[in-house]
Amino acid sequence: PIQRLSGQTHNVTATVLQSKISSKGNKYYVVKLDTINSKNVPGTAKIHLHTTNNDELKDWDKIKTTITFFENSESSDESFYRSNVILASAISIDDIEIINKNKFSIFGEICRIRDKIIFKVRSNLTGDNGNILCGILFGKRDNISTEATETFASAGISHLLAVSGLHLSIIVMLLNLLLSRLYVGKTARSIICIIITAILSVMIGFTPSIIRSAVMLLFLLTAQCIREDYDSPSIL
Repeated sequence: PIQRLSGQTHNVTATVLQSKISSKGNKYYVVKLDTINSKNVPGTAKIHLHTTNNDELKDWDKIKTTITFFENSESSDESFYRSNVILASAISIDDIEIINKNKFSIFGEICRIRDKIIFKVRSNLTGDNGNILCGILFGKRDNISTEATETFASAGISHLLAVSGLHLSIIVMLLNLLLSRLYVGKTARSIICIIITAILSVMIGFTPSIIRSAVMLLFLLTAQCIREDYDSPSIL
């Protein structure tokens, strides 16, 4: 249980999945534990990691540090963590060492490209326009103003800002349709869509919804690529 972890201190290595900003304006990171010196915590668990030294970590950085678990102030209910696939929250009490600082990472490079796109969008679209577009494309909602968020909620379309598997499916299917209209062959079309599916999954983040959609799309596109008959029940 979450309560049992509170106050415990452990040495860990972890992979940064994404950075976020809390409702109080504090920055934290979603990280996946790679190793931890405890048998009571699964080594592949995800946690919210808060830092004390204003460390600037990037997606897919592999880090080494010492953390102390605490109960998240947003909710003491375990359902909060389960719904967000997060085991617990923790704070780094030691310097954070980036293990793969000078190593090439394809995931890291894709995320850096995404960050450049986000920077360009926000630089060229003033106000909340750029932030909303980044939210729709990549699920980056941290900089959207409270007023804009409430406007979307009152209009009943706040789900547009939460990138899901449906978004991924629509983008890939539209791309597939566009390529077919340009008379691109079925095999080449499928290969291009498979690559785009993989890249978008990394850019958006491997949420459960994105993973489910990406797996289904990859099966469907692979069947299309090798010219096999396919249908949803068979893929499942």
